Amino acid sequence: MKAIHVILMCGALLLLGGGLALSRGHAGSFDELGWLALGLAILVTAALVGGHVATWAGQPAVLGELLAGVILGNLPGLARLRFIGADSSLDMLSRVGMLLLLFEVGLDLSVRDLFAVGPSSLLVASIGTAAALSSARRRRRC
Repeated sequence: MKAIHVILMCGALLLLGGGLALSRGHAGSFDELGWLALGLAILVTAALVGGHVATWAGQPAVLGELLAGVILGNLPGLARLRFIGADSSLDMLSRVGMLLLLFEVGLDLSVRDLFAVGPSSLLVASIGTAAALSSARRRRRC
């Protein structure tokens, strides 16, 4: 079932990219919604493919999704995808997605479970929270 999702997302990505390429020649207008949709399609497709590959390799799907994001952001040959990192709408949508993900994880976790794993989980949670707060403070200064 997951393979069909990956194939459908790749097909949608190709159709969306082709439509944007064809519409670029008409009156030189910039279609912000089209580029936002293309950026979202690229990110979701990369996450789906990465999760599928990680699951196939016996790893958690979230690891493959994270690696797909790292690859998209750092591969030198993907200079044409730099608009994804510069788009403020995609940035806002990614932050909302991150908050929803953290909220969903928080619903399934209790403090008792956190302490049952041991002090290392408490240390990781504390460092992660401190890093997120310091990152938010730095962004406000800029």
